[in-house]
Amino acid sequence: STERTLLDHSLTLDEREGLLARLSDEQVRELVWQLIQADAESTSSERALLAEVDGISVQFREKFARSGENIKALLSLPGVLLKAMVPSDRSAGDIYLLVLFVVVIIGAGWAGQRIFVHISHGIADSLNNLSGNSFQQRLGRRLLIFLYDLCIPIIFAISGYALFLIFYQGHEPNRLLIVSLIGGIFTAWVVIKFIQLVFSPYRSQSRLTPLNDDDSLLISSRLSWLAGLGSLVYFLSSYLTAISTFVPTGGLVAGVNLAGGTSFMIITIVMMWQLRRPVSLLILSGNSAGVVRKLFASIWPALGTALVLGITLIGYVAALGLGRAGVLASAINTLLVLLFLLPLALGVMGPLIREWGQRDESGSGAASARPDARDGLVQLARLAVLAIAIIGLGRIWNVDLVAITASNLGERISEAIVQILITLVLAHITWTVVKKWIASQRDNELGESEAGGGGDPGGQGLSRVATVLPLIRGFLFVAIMSIAAMVILASLGVNIGPLIAGASVLGLAIGFGAQSLVA
Repeated sequence: STERTLLDHSLTLDEREGLLARLSDEQVRELVWQLIQADAESTSSERALLAEVDGISVQFREKFARSGENIKALLSLPGVLLKAMVPSDRSAGDIYLLVLFVVVIIGAGWAGQRIFVHISHGIADSLNNLSGNSFQQRLGRRLLIFLYDLCIPIIFAISGYALFLIFYQGHEPNRLLIVSLIGGIFTAWVVIKFIQLVFSPYRSQSRLTPLNDDDSLLISSRLSWLAGLGSLVYFLSSYLTAISTFVPTGGLVAGVNLAGGTSFMIITIVMMWQLRRPVSLLILSGNSAGVVRKLFASIWPALGTALVLGITLIGYVAALGLGRAGVLASAINTLLVLLFLLPLALGVMGPLIREWGQRDESGSGAASARPDARDGLVQLARLAVLAIAIIGLGRIWNVDLVAITASNLGERISEAIVQILITLVLAHITWTVVKKWIASQRDNELGESEAGGGGDPGGQGLSRVATVLPLIRGFLFVAIMSIAAMVILASLGVNIGPLIAGASVLGLAIGFGAQSLVA
């Protein structure tokens, strides 16, 4: 207690000096010993943190130095595949028969799905001709079409693999090759069908988005190419890992992961900038866009680029610095969640909840009056989606929160993340309440103005309160965002004292300048 009293910053220097003079020699020795122990504990914690960071950096440098050799190992890929595909009792010339056999298997799968499409085309026509233009009706129609479309890759996979089993002679690497090849094609096909479920480039009457045919086709085609590339890299890596027990692969798997993952990230960034205009239209669609949504619509490619680069950096550190396996799949799945599934789920929640059960008497399918009470349900649903996404990302990266927070570095990072998340949630809630209050005040002013036959004398039409409300809204938005930004910076260890001083001076200047407006 004596130590806490002496170190109390509310006391002046003279008061603390007088308090120290009244202490006995034994109390002074005890106080000095407590300070020495506190300094030793702080130094030990800092040394453990530095040792942990130094160990990660050393391992990262060692594995990064070997990454060049792994890239060179890609030149041996054809030889490794040849050695794995051709049994030891066969000649090297049999590779041509094996390649022809693979082509026949893929052709059989393709023929099987084409026969299915030809036989069942009436089902597809019936689903496309279902009536109803409300959001929930279009969503239900698209889900039925999606279930039908899923049958096509399923028939392809079953037909191809069934033919393979008929002629299979027991060479395990070839079975792994066919399974990986058919699995990769099947996965890419399903993802492409899911993309078409959302954007419907060829079924405008069932489209869930307000985009036109050209924009829908552009987004669908770019995302489909990206899905194909991701499936190719992932299943090639899986196949090489599986056959490593039969043939030596060396650093080939690591080289495929490094080259394929880096290429996937670069192409993702390029495609984001190609799709910046149609995606911006999607962001601005729906209810009238506020300042935040308009700002996000204009800078989303830059934010997406930063996100991809951040995931790439985390992947490099996890693979090279921490020695984690399966980083390529984790990075691809993370991008799939953050750039596609999460925005899709957040976007669907709004119209689905607001329009559910609404009917337009004219039959045009537009929703009637939307109760404000549903806005709260939309916010709760979106928070639930965000929570599920966070849990999903933790499972993707196999994150053990207890183990992470047990380390010195993990404890500091987790504390900062929790503080940032709490700050963002509180800022969002505060801004939502402020918007509701300002909207209610504006509606009250407009109602009183209409009932009283006008606003201020002289025919100006609006009361002074209604004129100032937009300014108050903008001021409160800037204030909330500034406070949240400063708290986040403080959580990251940034000294915000100069920022607070600068903001105070700026606010004082603005206050003096606004006197004539509010007078």
